[in-house]
Amino acid sequence: MNRYKQIKKVFAILMIAIISLSTIFTPLKSAFASEINGLETSPDGVLKSAEMEEALKKGVNNGMLRAARAGSSVVYKGQVSYGGSIVGHFEVDGEQAFCIEHPKATPPTGTPNDGGNIYRNTKVTAAIYYGITGSGNIFGSDWTRGTVLTSLIVSEMYLGSYQGGQNISGYDELKAKALAGDYPKPNATFAKTTLTSSIVGGVQKTETNKLNADPANKFTFSLASQVTFYNVTTGAKQTGGNVVIKGGDSFYFTAPLTYDADFNSGNISGSLKEFTPILYRMDDDNLQKLVKGGWYDPTFTINFKAEFEARTGDLDITKKGTDGKLLAGASYALKNAAGTVVANVTTGANGKVSIKDLQQGDYTATETKAPAGYTIDTTPRKVTITAGQTALLTFTNKFVSFRITGHKADSETGDAAQGDAKLSGGKYGLYADAAATVLLDEAVIDAKGNFTFKTLPLEGSTKTVYVKETVAPEGYNLDTTIYPAVVTQTDNTTEVITQNKTYTDKVMKGSFDLIKFGNKPLLQSQLAGLKDGE
Repeated sequence: MNRYKQIKKVFAILMIAIISLSTIFTPLKSAFASEINGLETSPDGVLKSAEMEEALKKGVNNGMLRAARAGSSVVYKGQVSYGGSIVGHFEVDGEQAFCIEHPKATPPTGTPNDGGNIYRNTKVTAAIYYGITGSGNIFGSDWTRGTVLTSLIVSEMYLGSYQGGQNISGYDELKAKALAGDYPKPNATFAKTTLTSSIVGGVQKTETNKLNADPANKFTFSLASQVTFYNVTTGAKQTGGNVVIKGGDSFYFTAPLTYDADFNSGNISGSLKEFTPILYRMDDDNLQKLVKGGWYDPTFTINFKAEFEARTGDLDITKKGTDGKLLAGASYALKNAAGTVVANVTTGANGKVSIKDLQQGDYTATETKAPAGYTIDTTPRKVTITAGQTALLTFTNKFVSFRITGHKADSETGDAAQGDAKLSGGKYGLYADAAATVLLDEAVIDAKGNFTFKTLPLEGSTKTVYVKETVAPEGYNLDTTIYPAVVTQTDNTTEVITQNKTYTDKVMKGSFDLIKFGNKPLLQSQLAGLKDGE
């Protein structure tokens, strides 16, 4: 009995609740009321009356006003009908959008949503790009047809199933473009990300690179002041500054042989924005998602590097004498492989000279002037210059010597000695000073009256030495005169300069008395008659 009472009590409570709910919904029911034959199929495939459509436009959903929350502004503007197909006309943040889930209910104006997120789907993107609102619009000004087909094709690409509209002109074309995913993309790559260089025509030249991108996509980068850009596609040339290339351009770079730094483009973005769908999810997942297209800055960058290294080397020339001395004043002409003189240099006090920043390659160095006191070496010397290295050449020249010779003669009779005197056997000294105190060498007069001092280095273009007789030949007086001998280099090929001079001596002479004695008187007859004293 008690159990029956409890059941009765619960039933009474339920009835009161039902009556209360009926009271609440009765006014709203009248707002949606309509005769069944007055209903139409809405974009979401549900039968709605005109009053219900207007309520959706105003933001009334299932008889309740949704409170606005953070998200994009959704506006439902009503139905769009063409060729027997009906879709919804939506705007999100003031721009036309499309529903992509036709089987779901229509989101009314003011429907809360997630604010939109980029949706990467090439088919959906292509459908919007070539749709009524896209940059590639294939419908022209036919907004109604374009809106219906764009909405249907976008939904078909999203859901993967047919959504209607096949009988409408333009359906096949838009679907084909959507399936192909063919629309301008900001994607870009360089054929090569690292360009090596080599020596071509006296400069460093890189490999040719190509920008793989849409021709409408332009990229800008800054050149170093010594790097030159060549656009193979357009013929443009530029050194330093900002360079602009577009998709499809092929190009290369050059730099001086002395340039020794890699060129980096840095991370660069293209001018072509990224066309992408923005997908809006309603907070109520039972409502259709909306999508619209837009251009946005690309999120990726590309870059490349051109490698350069100094392609020059140095040449150091050292000049030595066969006496081991380092020689200043030697001049050289340096010619490249083409025979062009690229440098004329002269050795310094240390006997060395450097030629900097020579292009890599083969050269020939030839001596054009020898230092004073040395013979010239005109033999061409080959040398190879390697980038980043210093080549060495050493030239060794023979020093010039001199030899003083003399001939002894009689001051009166020349080469014939007088009496018992001799023109041989005497001695001469060779001195470094005019006072004849610094003896360099001593020579003995030979049987032919000749004498020769030892060979000595000239040590310059001219030199003065002094000759003095130190021992006179037998029967001759000593000549005390100090004779200067000036030796001068008159060419750069003679290795030994010989100077000869004849030196004369006076023979020794004395006086004597001659007395004559006879063995019988002479002239006696003539003398007999003379007086004494006569």
